[in-house]
Amino acid sequence: GGVAAASPAIPDAPPLEVEVRRPRDVPEAVELIRERCDAGVDEGSWVALAPTWMGVEGRSALTGLAIALEDDVALWLDAELLREPAVAESLERLLTSRLFHVHHAKALERALVPLGIDAQNLGLDTQLAAYLIEPSQEPYLLEDLALKYAGVEIRSPDAAPEGQLDLSGEAEDPAEEPARQAAAVARLAPVLSEGLEARGRSRLYDEVERPLVRALVRMEVAGV
Repeated sequence: GGVAAASPAIPDAPPLEVEVRRPRDVPEAVELIRERCDAGVDEGSWVALAPTWMGVEGRSALTGLAIALEDDVALWLDAELLREPAVAESLERLLTSRLFHVHHAKALERALVPLGIDAQNLGLDTQLAAYLIEPSQEPYLLEDLALKYAGVEIRSPDAAPEGQLDLSGEAEDPAEEPARQAAAVARLAPVLSEGLEARGRSRLYDEVERPLVRALVRMEVAGV
């Protein structure tokens, strides 16, 4: 229930394993996005996203975007595909026809503007939702929230332990971590939505915090 949704999960979970779909070219990317646009409501009326960055989050170009399509399946669009007008157009259609959930929505929405994408159909910003549920629990990292509220581990099963260098010499596929992040957002968003409801803060999120994200993006893009 809602009250339970706002309580920590036991932090002992196996790492998420996500199937990553990688389009080989623009037509395949457009087709995979279109399939999600055309999916019936029963198959999901929202998508979960996870971006990767060239540098500072929200202040640099995107290097890729993972889109959770269904349970533990994610579509990976690299920077080259994102720059293609046909892919950007399809992606904007997706983000108009479906609510999208993401961690730190303002950063993503701002990064999509140079691609010509006006992402105006935000569902749940998991970072904002976590803040409204527990205002004193900074820094609201996605990895921590996914473990705490949804009982899922985002870190790769092959990753070096926290605080240790990875000396294996094998760099992880750049699509793997964002794919797990998108899948984690997909699992986390419904739980945090219940938490907002249980705390009586859904209206605050819907009427104040969510519209504020878009307003701030427009101001930043305008140079305010």
